[in-house]
Amino acid sequence: MEIQSAALDREKRAGQSSPSILVPVLLVAGGVYLRLLFSAETYLNPDEAYHFFLANRNSLSLAYQASLGSAHPPLLIVLLYFVREMSASEFVLRLPSVVAGGLFCWGVYKWLGLTGNRAAALAGLIFAAYSPSLVSVGSEIRQYSLLLLFMVAALYCLERSLREFSPAIMLAAALFESLAVLTHYSALLFAGVVGLYGISRIDILRNRSSLLAAFLTGQAIVVGIVVELYFAQIRKLNTGGAPQAIAATYLQATLYDPRRANFLTFGARATFRLFHYLFSQPIVAGCVLALYAAGLVFLWRTAPLNGTPSRRFALLLVSAPVLNYIAALSRAYPYGGTRHSIWLSLFVIGGASLGISRLRLPSRSEVAAAALLMAVCYLLPRPLGAFILPQNQRQSLMSSAVDYLRHAAPPGSVILLDHQSNFAFRYYFCRDKVIDFDIPAGSFVDFNCGEYRVTAPTASSWMFAPGDLGPAIQHAATRYGLSPGEQVWFFQSGWTVDAEPALRGRMRDFGCPHPREFGGNIVVCELLPGSSR
Repeated sequence: MEIQSAALDREKRAGQSSPSILVPVLLVAGGVYLRLLFSAETYLNPDEAYHFFLANRNSLSLAYQASLGSAHPPLLIVLLYFVREMSASEFVLRLPSVVAGGLFCWGVYKWLGLTGNRAAALAGLIFAAYSPSLVSVGSEIRQYSLLLLFMVAALYCLERSLREFSPAIMLAAALFESLAVLTHYSALLFAGVVGLYGISRIDILRNRSSLLAAFLTGQAIVVGIVVELYFAQIRKLNTGGAPQAIAATYLQATLYDPRRANFLTFGARATFRLFHYLFSQPIVAGCVLALYAAGLVFLWRTAPLNGTPSRRFALLLVSAPVLNYIAALSRAYPYGGTRHSIWLSLFVIGGASLGISRLRLPSRSEVAAAALLMAVCYLLPRPLGAFILPQNQRQSLMSSAVDYLRHAAPPGSVILLDHQSNFAFRYYFCRDKVIDFDIPAGSFVDFNCGEYRVTAPTASSWMFAPGDLGPAIQHAATRYGLSPGEQVWFFQSGWTVDAEPALRGRMRDFGCPHPREFGGNIVVCELLPGSSR
């Protein structure tokens, strides 16, 4: 015991010295720099522009009401409402995600330093700071950076409260858990993980009545928030057929379908795709998956680690993907290689970092190994599900497209958009206009945007299919009384543009054999309503 205590004292002293704190600070700074770089150099994707317009209302109450029509809880939209008052530039709107991403990296370091060792903490910090997918979502106007920050803060406070028998810190853990639930609905699964972990630590809670009371009070608050969200938003999403809508999109592969594979094959494939998505490189994905499994084995076979019961911590790390997998089997929530499962990155990083810290490597080589894995992700990228590659999302491409349209399309021209392009076009041409989100799906919305007359479908489909183009052009011609030979300008900007050769064929039918392309995700095309063969 004396030897162990002396070792712990040495580690604590090392953690307080300036050289040891400098390394994690520099690692966090590098991760924040990458996020700032992406934020400053890329244009808004459709989801980001959509979130901006939900927040771009005349009052906070109206922004909150608009958020209830989306598929996410309201916290990000409420935050954006205030951020846009400072500036509506891409960079400023993305700053909350960047700041949250940097704090998340630091939270991972502190959490793994508390429950593991310094090598695991540094390795986990490297994974969190430089995972390509975490960098990407950490520099976009999305919920995920805030979600991950609140999650790691909740787990850190929960662990500290169990060590220090502190009801106040336990309530702080519940506060962060509540904020996670108010940020993204994957946090409902996270709340289940926290509940299971709390039950597994009941031996401590049972012997400390005030601590148990704080835990139960905190979980009751979380349940109350979920109930409020259910009546305000979730039941409306269910009424709208959200699970069926998900199944009809690219997410269908992330929901179990017994007609395509048995549940074991589905689980194995989805799990590997999760790791592939997180690290954008299949070889690295396989290595991290092996490290994650090794970390679980290590925890199951070892004595308590820094005061944390190892087997119970292993159950914490494995219960998250298991719960997500069960949700996918019931077709309630996606599991696999998309951003919707990015909440699992915290548990993946925890297990893999503990796994790499137990390899029999020379001193400090664990950190070098983690850095090498991340370097491979950037040197040999093979991203999964990246619909807009970084080179196709450069701000200069959108600037060129906007300049071209302003010079080529005279004032009063009619602009045709598909649904995904609607939000980006409005942001870059008339961002001060408030969008009415109450128009029924399947119809068209017609509006003036700057010098242009615009028509766009509502959310019956995300992008035009080949059969949608003709009726949309005819609607625009009829609505604006176009004379024979008068053009309609088709503008597309989104995840996929002209994804099907048949759509390109329909564009040729309407007099546009050679559309102007700005990177791989922006297209401008002049169409003639009466020229279809």
